[in-house]
Amino acid sequence: VENEVASRKKFVTATKKCGAILDQWLPDDVKSHYHVLVL
Repeated sequence: VENEVASRKKFVTATKKCGAILDQWLPDDVKSHYHVLVL
């Protein structure tokens, strides 16, 4: 169970980093949908 939690945290961190990079290229309407999905 601990490994699963750790891997999820890594995945979330990676997703946030990728999201920050993608934010530069995405239009605002896409961002709003994307952030709703992320949250």
